Amino acid sequence: MPWPQPFFRLLALLFLMGQAPLVAQQSSRVRAWGWNEDGQCLPPDFSASYTAVAAGVYHSMALHEDGHILAWGYNVHGQCNIPAPNAGYTAIACGVEHSLALDAAGTLHAWGLNDNNQCLVPGPNLGYRAAVGGFAHSLALREDGSVAAWGDNLFGQCNVPAPNSGFVAVAAGDLHSMGLKADGSVVVWGRNNYGQCNVPAPNADFVAIAAGGYHCLGLKSDGRVVAWGYNEFGQCTVPLPNNSYTAVAGGWLHSVALRNTGQVAAWGDNYYGQLMVPSPNEDFVGVAAGSWHSLALQDPGLAVAPPPPVGPKALAVLGMAPNPCNPGTILRFQLAQAASLHITVLNLRGQRVSQDDLGLVPAGEGRWSWTARGEDGSPLPAGLYLLSMWGDGLQPQVTKALLLH
Repeated sequence: MPWPQPFFRLLALLFLMGQAPLVAQQSSRVRAWGWNEDGQCLPPDFSASYTAVAAGVYHSMALHEDGHILAWGYNVHGQCNIPAPNAGYTAIACGVEHSLALDAAGTLHAWGLNDNNQCLVPGPNLGYRAAVGGFAHSLALREDGSVAAWGDNLFGQCNVPAPNSGFVAVAAGDLHSMGLKADGSVVVWGRNNYGQCNVPAPNADFVAIAAGGYHCLGLKSDGRVVAWGYNEFGQCTVPLPNNSYTAVAGGWLHSVALRNTGQVAAWGDNYYGQLMVPSPNEDFVGVAAGSWHSLALQDPGLAVAPPPPVGPKALAVLGMAPNPCNPGTILRFQLAQAASLHITVLNLRGQRVSQDDLGLVPAGEGRWSWTARGEDGSPLPAGLYLLSMWGDGLQPQVTKALLLH
């Protein structure tokens, strides 16, 4: 039988009070480290409430929870001059010296250096879901799963391989581009001087992607990171243990990843201290990488607890990736004995937004895919959601998912 609504309201209240694992009590603040010659590691307000960060070569951006954007650092090309009105934005991205932002209507805005038309968004400018910037080119994902690419195309980085369909995420390196397909495969095109376009086999089971200067990163559904391309500074040598990762980001010669424990891992070139994660290395919920600096969102109210041991009639959540997610994520769990399972999704007001009845699930490791849709099938708005997995005779296991648009 479904759990009563008062239980869910109590559950949400406990999360807000910081009494359950992996849930934010406060909104996230920006932490930045590495090269700071142009002030790119000095956000004007460290304590404000942010939901996303992005980094270029000399500048940084953060998306405030109320939908306005903060940008700081090098601004010779106007890459920190947010177009008016600075409101209603849902996602941000940085190229090397240009910036991009998506608003709630699906319109894409681009500004900054435009010497290769990287800020001239192709029309019709609507129906976009995500965008990224490279050295002098831009990519955007449309709601229909196709990718638009424009700007510098010297190495074919704007020539999206056919079929241009079925994409769920995009990433841009210096002179190469990446796309993640709905089937979990990755497509890479553009300059291939270091093998960055050669996806390692098996090209399957990817859930998130990121691009560095001349290297690529892919996150697998089991929490492993796969990295390939230029590796002279060890930017493709993933730190061990290579598991439990939930997000990845690529800099010019370094890589950054977030673990499900809330810790940040960084590897590769450290000449400017871009690998020196600020202490305490805990409670992080998002990462980004500029050319020689790194950014992260830290939630000081995040309480991290290890999964409970799997014993008789026990249920454990093993991880969830990607998280933050857009448009969905995969939850991994382990069940000691066969049991009927249910997953209820709540907003932070304790209101049920959807429920999935999995039926009788066999013992062992299982996976559940969350598509971020409500009970009526409509997409859920961006925000923090609580995922409660429960069943008769089982201790409910609850984790969070941060949904971005």
